Amino acid sequence: MTDGVYYRYQTAVNNGWGPSEVLDVGADLNIVQQVALAANADGRLELFVIAGDFQVYHWSQTSASATSGWSARKALNITARQLAVARNSDGRLEFFYVGMDNRIYHNWPDNAGSDNWPGAWLTGASAKEVALAANADGRLELFYIGLDVNIYHNWERAPSNGPWDGAAFRGKARRLTLLANADGRLELIYVGMDRGLYHNWQTSPNGSDWGGGGSGATAAGLGGFGKDVTAIRNADGRLEIFYIGTNDGIYHNWQVSAGGGWNGESNFGGQAQQLSLCMDQDGRLELFYIGMDGNAYGNWQTAVNGPWTGVAAGFVASAVAATRSTDGRLVVAFQGGPTAVTGIAPTTGTLGSSTNYLLHNHGRPIQSPQVTLSVSSALAYSANGLPQIGASQVFGYSLQFNAYALNGQAAVWQQYIIDYDGTNLNCWINSWNIASPPTTVGGGLSFFVNKTTKLCAVPGGVAAGWNLTIQLATDTDERVTGATFIATDPTGAQKGKVTWDLARDLGVAAGNICPIAAYEVDLVGPGNSESVTLTGGAGTLHYSARTATMAQFAKPPGLAWNGGTAESSINGTYGTLPAAAAFDLFQSIATSTTAKVTPRLRPMVGHRVDR
Repeated sequence: MTDGVYYRYQTAVNNGWGPSEVLDVGADLNIVQQVALAANADGRLELFVIAGDFQVYHWSQTSASATSGWSARKALNITARQLAVARNSDGRLEFFYVGMDNRIYHNWPDNAGSDNWPGAWLTGASAKEVALAANADGRLELFYIGLDVNIYHNWERAPSNGPWDGAAFRGKARRLTLLANADGRLELIYVGMDRGLYHNWQTSPNGSDWGGGGSGATAAGLGGFGKDVTAIRNADGRLEIFYIGTNDGIYHNWQVSAGGGWNGESNFGGQAQQLSLCMDQDGRLELFYIGMDGNAYGNWQTAVNGPWTGVAAGFVASAVAATRSTDGRLVVAFQGGPTAVTGIAPTTGTLGSSTNYLLHNHGRPIQSPQVTLSVSSALAYSANGLPQIGASQVFGYSLQFNAYALNGQAAVWQQYIIDYDGTNLNCWINSWNIASPPTTVGGGLSFFVNKTTKLCAVPGGVAAGWNLTIQLATDTDERVTGATFIATDPTGAQKGKVTWDLARDLGVAAGNICPIAAYEVDLVGPGNSESVTLTGGAGTLHYSARTATMAQFAKPPGLAWNGGTAESSINGTYGTLPAAAAFDLFQSIATSTTAKVTPRLRPMVGHRVDR
């Protein structure tokens, strides 16, 4: 399976789907932040992709048909965190995006069909997220979540002609979407700071008055709580929303009549990491979503405004978008692989210490990851190498959970560690940022967290039957909010347990609490870039998470830090892992005195400054 950007389309209008076709592949497309599709006035689809390094790329169809070929990739020479696309009244597409400086920018083609996209800053506006739609008279209207989480909006004074006016709206939001009712009135639907679903609506088409709460109030509640929301208009004019609940379940709600009241929350079934809605030519809705296992799924109404059915869509994805082509067939574009995960294919090769697999979720956050080392043969060591950074030498070995955030996050590298110092098991949390581009071991890094405490006494060493567990807690934003360290002895008795909440117990600011997109587990030296010579020991590493993860050797682009732990080991070996994604993965770990592994220093500081 080769990661990249793919597309597929229906074999006929309102019919089944053909195979995935590759649009573009490359290391820079192994992680994608967002995929967006929109149609020009001439019917050709335009595809926008925010890559893992936040570069924005663009492809356009060469003709107005689902089966059309596509242009070569065009770099738009901009970087973006998130974008939204809409069509002007003159047929030209326009997209707004949140830049890396959090300002809002917009770009548009010189004319309909042009591949030259000039742009400008939307003066005075900074945002976390944007949503865009056209008024009934063709004027574009933009809603966005400000850096203060308040909702704002801007609108064109004239169709396709700017300039733009703007004002504070009301309410606070985490996520939002915008679309038009059947009568042309815009409706704003958003996830509030309390995770509740809310909405506001224009009281008349093109109007400046909005219903859904008085001045300074939030919008009317829709019922239900969610993490993300998307919306569409049914064939009979009724709006329908789909959203991911705080439990990752999929829910939907719909207007009981066009422009009218809402039915209330209904459990759709399934769990998702991302949703995309579109409509068949005959008016039936189709939903694509990325499951917790990384596979894409497709659901569709069996009749217009009717019940739903669905199957696995047949591909694995981290970002997906779908729309209808001018010939009536649906087209879906996605980042991922062309075939679904259907089995476990072994990865060949034995890995040396400090070069274990990287586990990842195709660039999406990993929820509630955990690793347990079950020791089957007593762990033993004979010597430690000299420290290469830090101060005094420390002794023993450590089980390290080395975790990486995506670009744009503050805590770029996080370490969660259980170490053995010859007498005690200790636990550690280290969380780092990059203050400047690192050029040397330890260069450009500073701590958000550097905390340790004793877990339990083990004077006889870690013998067969011991279990060492590191659990990470994640919230509804998938941020790692804390860690639990557990040690149990061969009788099953819990000998030590420590739980730290990053904010409550360690004082970490909210902006420095981040999700992780990949991690690596290593049995290595104790700290300060030291090595350890292992002389005995074996066991099994059990990896698990709420989201399926898969193993690979190289760190994908898009990670905020591509270093790794500087500690290493001699004689340690790791077994193979499956090549396919799974919720639970098991890996052997052992020592081998016949095939020594040379310690390899990575350009990263160790997990201690000093004992």
